Amino acid sequence: MSNSPFLKWSALLTLFTLLTCGCGCSLKKPQKKPLPPRLKIAVAVSDLEWDGMQVIRKTMEQRGKGERVGITWLDAKNDPREQKKQIEQLLKKTGRQKVKVVVLQPADPLQSASLVENLARAEIKVLALERLIPNVPLDGYIASDHLLAGQLQVRYALNRTGPQKPVNALILKGDPADPAAQEIAAGIRNSLNENVRLLKEVDHVRSDEGTAAANVQQALKDNPIDVIFATDSRLAAGAVTTLKSAGRDGQVLTTGVGADRTASRALVAGQHDAEVDTMPELMAQYILDAAVNLAKTGHWQYDLRINNGNYSVPAKITPVRLIDQSNAYLLEQRWGKEIRREQGGQGQGQGQGSSQGSSGESSGEGSQDQGEGGQGGQAGGGNQPEGGKQKAKTKLRITTQEGKTVEVEIPGEIKRIESTQGGQAGQEGAGGAEGA
Repeated sequence: MSNSPFLKWSALLTLFTLLTCGCGCSLKKPQKKPLPPRLKIAVAVSDLEWDGMQVIRKTMEQRGKGERVGITWLDAKNDPREQKKQIEQLLKKTGRQKVKVVVLQPADPLQSASLVENLARAEIKVLALERLIPNVPLDGYIASDHLLAGQLQVRYALNRTGPQKPVNALILKGDPADPAAQEIAAGIRNSLNENVRLLKEVDHVRSDEGTAAANVQQALKDNPIDVIFATDSRLAAGAVTTLKSAGRDGQVLTTGVGADRTASRALVAGQHDAEVDTMPELMAQYILDAAVNLAKTGHWQYDLRINNGNYSVPAKITPVRLIDQSNAYLLEQRWGKEIRREQGGQGQGQGQGSSQGSSGESSGEGSQDQGEGGQGGQAGGGNQPEGGKQKAKTKLRITTQEGKTVEVEIPGEIKRIESTQGGQAGQEGAGGAEGA
């Protein structure tokens, strides 16, 4: 019995199990590598409620979750004293709570030098956002192309108004302490030509929309205005509100910078002409890339260096683009189709259909001629053919006494426009207006 092959094999199996499994006779699971500690950065901004900053926050947080980046958001609510308190509280954190990088959009750049110096002493990297803090040792500066934003507004306006007669222009500038607003205004001013008479430049503390509305109302009393340039979407929205109340919407061309939700909705509804989009989704990617690289290596991929008093600062200037009705679909990708809810039946979306060219799609009630690919941004000035079409075209914008605005695009150049009591506009354009 003791020599049974079965017993021999059982003994050998038991011995093998003891040798391989150990006394506990349990197989050890492979240990997982511990996750790296979360990288901590802070973003201290002047106004977190601004639509563009909300887009930046959402984009950065979505990506930060996947890359184990913890982001602390500090909202100064446009108060430099509050921002100073927030930075002081941040500097008290130590150990795992200590941040490596602060992205700083100063509430007041002229009062923010001490904030940067204190952060630098604590060995925390500082990236300035949109507003350059003068004469301090910044580790980086990220901003949209302010000068180009101003130039695009003027280029659009000149294409719309054409060289036929001089036009009167008003510039609504943002906060005088905001270097970004001043740079945009400089881009506008330096791009004007002899066909544009600049009536006035008006500063607006904190880019207040209500103040802008009141200033436009006063300016309309002083002089006839053809074009209003704004360095901020909120200022443009104030101008649009006043023009609508005065029954002048559709008669004064308006442009702004930022393409926030309100301005985008007004643009799609035909109450506002153009916005320079600072593309916050793309800017958010650049901000996070720079912050993470600075935290890990102390370096980041910048494009150029700019002089900042006694310092040379690494910088990246992010792209901007002009949006009018012809490409307003780009804003729908950000705000959703909700920006069309105020469009109603006013027939202001035909510019988007014309931008689609061969698709022939049109939003709202538009002229049938627009399927031929005319571009709304150019039709008001020179009659430039689009998409290889050879016929010149002209777009008419007609505003009724009831405040209803209709755009009609017709082939050829206009020789004469007549108005009758029936409200039909123009011999060539009357049919198109009735169709719209």
